[in-house]
Amino acid sequence: MATRKRTTSETGAYMSQYDQEVEKRLESIEAKLQEFADQKNVEVSQSPSSDVEGRIAGIESKLETLISVLKKTPSLNIEKLSNHSL
Repeated sequence: MATRKRTTSETGAYMSQYDQEVEKRLESIEAKLQEFADQKNVEVSQSPSSDVEGRIAGIESKLETLISVLKKTPSLNIEKLSNHSL
C-alpha cells in the first residue's frame, strides 16, 4: 500500500494532491495579476492629466470621423444611431 504525503494548508486542514495543484496555480495567477496591476499603476502614474485629456480628444476626433464616414453609407441607418434616437 502506497503512503501519501500529507500536506496541510495555512489553517491546518489537510490538502489533497489536487488541492495542492490548485493552490500552486492560484498563487501563480495572483502573482501575474499583481505584476499586471503594478505595471498599470506605473503607466497611469507616469502619464500627466493633460496627456490623458489629449488622448480623449484624439479618440473623440476619430469617433466623429468614423461617424461621418458611416453616415455616407446609405445602407446603414447611422443617422438614427448617432443621434441616440432609436
